[in-house]
Amino acid sequence: MPESDGHQSLAVLLGSLLGMLLVLVGVMLKGFSLRGLSAISFGLSVGLVIAYAITISPLLERGDPQMIFFVRLGLFLAAPYLCIVIALRGKDEFNMVIPYVRFVQHEVEVPLIVVDKSLSLMAVLPGFVRANLRPEPW
Repeated sequence: MPESDGHQSLAVLLGSLLGMLLVLVGVMLKGFSLRGLSAISFGLSVGLVIAYAITISPLLERGDPQMIFFVRLGLFLAAPYLCIVIALRGKDEFNMVIPYVRFVQHEVEVPLIVVDKSLSLMAVLPGFVRANLRPEPW
């Protein structure tokens, strides 16, 4: 067994805490929808683009470097937040991940056919398909 360098117990503790944190976040996200996630990602990306466009503009070329840093930091925190809030308020008006597709539950009874791999290797399968042979339900 390799010698311990004293950091193994700390690494195990941190790994366990991180694992518990991930499980806790997964439990808390139980009711979170894909529409909300797409609204958040859209708002975040638009907010970051807006903040970046303002920070590279000539507005922040001259001045105290520390003040410019704080203005840029404030822009990169405020613009995405505001865009996320706006996107979440209007999340019912757009579908970002899969545009123009809405999933609706329908009960459709389709007879399933189980095809054995040996049957498909033989030349028998096209004959079954052409004859429209379906097995009876169990």
